[in-house]
Amino acid sequence: MAITKRSRSRFANVRKLSPARWQARYTGPDARTHKAHVTFDTKGDAEQRPATLREIWRPRIAAAAPQVRALTFGDYSTTWLKGRKVRGGPLADRTSEHYQSLLDRFLLPTLSDVPLRSITPELVDKWYEQTVVDTPTYPAHAYGLLRTILASAVNCGPIRTANPAKVHGGRPSASVRCDPSVSPSCVASTWTPSGA
Repeated sequence: MAITKRSRSRFANVRKLSPARWQARYTGPDARTHKAHVTFDTKGDAEQRPATLREIWRPRIAAAAPQVRALTFGDYSTTWLKGRKVRGGPLADRTSEHYQSLLDRFLLPTLSDVPLRSITPELVDKWYEQTVVDTPTYPAHAYGLLRTILASAVNCGPIRTANPAKVHGGRPSASVRCDPSVSPSCVASTWTPSGA
């Protein structure tokens, strides 16, 4: 059959196949082009059939789309804490308890219901300003935990941008590290109490 004439309507492409037959093509709910299973006697019939199908399909498209709940910071941090590994093993009990305490006391009251993708540097700055009021040490630990959790979210995919935890000066102070070459007996032998 030779294609002799094409016409485009709002819902379909209509083409004349022969002097007495018309074919309709239309975009379905899957965003793919489909041909009507039958040919039509008139151009109007060919244009009307895809429009009817599209109206019938429209409610199915809306009903078929599942409502996906966004992954929140509270859900992610709970999963993160349970699955956190250090040097291939789980966190020590005391560390896990400390992290849970920081989450419960500083992070979850504000960020629990916030979707991960909605956490911005501005939100983190606002949280930090409101949290670090009189006691800077624990909130600084909480900020370090927040930064680590969000870095994991960036690496694993729930956050597709850079880590939003970028508070200038918000990191905990450096911990005091002992020189491993100095033994406790050496320190005890060289140290003398003041005033002695």
